[in-house]
Amino acid sequence: MLKVRQSIINRPIRPVASRATQESIDSEYALETSRAESRRQRRQALIRERQRCLFGTPEEKAQIAHEVKTNQEELERAKEAIARDEERRDAWVMEGARRREEMVNAMAMNDNAARRRYLQMLRDDNRKLAEYRQRLRKEQEESEKREARQGATFCDRFGRNAIS
Repeated sequence: MLKVRQSIINRPIRPVASRATQESIDSEYALETSRAESRRQRRQALIRERQRCLFGTPEEKAQIAHEVKTNQEELERAKEAIARDEERRDAWVMEGARRREEMVNAMAMNDNAARRRYLQMLRDDNRKLAEYRQRLRKEQEESEKREARQGATFCDRFGRNAIS
């Protein structure tokens, strides 16, 4: 069954009109002025900081040097903390790799031992089978020799009618 789409003409009228097309000059103006004010404040703060650095009193310059030194120390501590974390993580990864390698080696040794046991069992079975076949051959040869020694002549074997 086909689904019939409703026509845009037959849509119900909304109680409140859409505001997508309305102009918002006042709100846009307020937004732009706040952005401009924040940019102006950032620029003023930057200018004050530059003036303090370039033309400041000896106390201000000492304070700036102290702030720079403090910031450098904080950065150094952060770098050391990151390095320690990386070393711990590397040690953890290496320990996992070492344990995995040990496990793989143990499994390989177990597999090799099982393979050696299986091959030993096959060798033993083949040796027993070869000995059994050799014993059967010897018994058969001995029985043939015994039959030959017991006087089985041509006539005994094929009867007297074979000659005539």
